[in-house]
Amino acid sequence: ATRAVVSNLTVWDTYGKLARTAPAPDALRARLKSTRGWGAYLVLAGLEEEGARRLPAERVLALSDCNEGAEFDAEESLLMFSSAPEWDARAPGGARAATVSVFTEAERWFAFHEGEEEHEAQDQAALERLWERLHASMPELGASIEVVETETPRTFYGRTRRRLGMVGGAWQTPDALTHEALTHRTPVPGLYMVGDTVFPGNGVAAVTHAALAAADDIAPR
Repeated sequence: ATRAVVSNLTVWDTYGKLARTAPAPDALRARLKSTRGWGAYLVLAGLEEEGARRLPAERVLALSDCNEGAEFDAEESLLMFSSAPEWDARAPGGARAATVSVFTEAERWFAFHEGEEEHEAQDQAALERLWERLHASMPELGASIEVVETETPRTFYGRTRRRLGMVGGAWQTPDALTHEALTHRTPVPGLYMVGDTVFPGNGVAAVTHAALAAADDIAPR
C-alpha cells in the first residue's frame, strides 16, 4: 500500500497477526495484555405469539438486585432479551424469533478440553443457568418459549476469528479513556485501526467516529 493500511481487526489481532513482524513498544505490549473484552453467551429461541403479547416490551434488559458496596458483576447481574416484532417473518406462523444473551468470560470457553464433549457439557450447564434466570426475570414467558440453538464464544470465534470470540469491544475502564487509550493511530507507519476495540469504543456512533478520525488522518480535508 502506498498510502495506508486500515485494519478492522481487534487491537489484539491487529498487532498479533497483521503487524506481528513490527516490534511494538513495551508500553503497548503491556497495554494489550491488560486490555480485555467480554464474550457473549446467546440462546436463540422461538416464542409463541401468545407469550409475546404478555410481555411489557419486545426488548427487555433485566438487572438483578445489586448489594450496595458490592462489586458489580455483569456476568451474573445482566440479562438481555429481544424478540422480533409481530411483522417479522423469520419464525413460522404464530411464533417469533427471540434472542436471550448474557456476558461471559471468554477465556473460560477456551480452557483445555480433552474432547468436544466437555465443551458441550459446559454449554449445557450455561444454558440451564440462563434458562432459570430468564424465567425468574420474566415469568410472563411461561412455557411459550423454547430453545432452538445456543451460541458460545467459541461459536463467535469460528465465524469471525476475533480473539477468543470477544464481542462488544474492549472494556471501557478509566485507563481506556486517558491519553494512553488505544486509538486509530498505531506506532507502525501507515497502519491505522478502526472498529469497536479502539477509542471511543463500541456502538455505531463510536465506531463511526473512530473511522472518520482515521480517514481525516489519511486524507485530510
